[in-house]
Amino acid sequence: HEVARLIAETAPNRILASLGSMVHAQAAERREAALDLMETLDRWQDLLPYLKATIRDHVPTIRQRSGRLMARGIENPNIFLVLRDLINDEDPVLRRIIIEAFARRPTPDIVEPFFERLQEQDPEEKPLILSALSLLARTKQSQVADRVLPMLCDEKGEIREVAAKLLTEMPDRVNVLRAFLVHCRGLAFWLRERSILSLHKVSESLIEPLLKLMRDPEEDIRVGAMLLASG
Repeated sequence: HEVARLIAETAPNRILASLGSMVHAQAAERREAALDLMETLDRWQDLLPYLKATIRDHVPTIRQRSGRLMARGIENPNIFLVLRDLINDEDPVLRRIIIEAFARRPTPDIVEPFFERLQEQDPEEKPLILSALSLLARTKQSQVADRVLPMLCDEKGEIREVAAKLLTEMPDRVNVLRAFLVHCRGLAFWLRERSILSLHKVSESLIEPLLKLMRDPEEDIRVGAMLLASG
């Protein structure tokens, strides 16, 4: 790393000219050296084409190092998309790196991939995912509610339970339940029933907002709130 830093300080242009051949070199040592050099550069995020190559390397340690470097720039939309595509990767170490990066800075765009990972029921990943989703539910309700509502009718009971719990953590439960009742209008009967049963399991926290919705200006909402409350 010290040698790489010295080279980066004294001959940055030569690094950029050499990286293309290094990341595609047959020798793993050359590909590792490319990562050493990229890690020393302040503008390493500009080297995304090379990082895309190293994160798909056949050597696990090279892929993992690439993931750790890219995780430092998770707020970059292009890096986010690359890592999101690898959230179901077969390498558990790389998956953990990516999930930890998303969990540190959760955004609404991780809701669907995180729910997808929950279905794998990995005991090490689950706490990180649930913590990040809970934070989003509390802080970005308006951006995540529409993404969580469809999960209430998922075929897997555990996913439905997580979705219901997240709805109860949203600060404005009146609006989220209203959105739920509107959402139900477009569902098949059996999906609507499945969603309602999911909410029944967390009904204690929904009584007050349902009472408010029974006075909603729209008749469909009032009726829906009464039916939901009656359960």
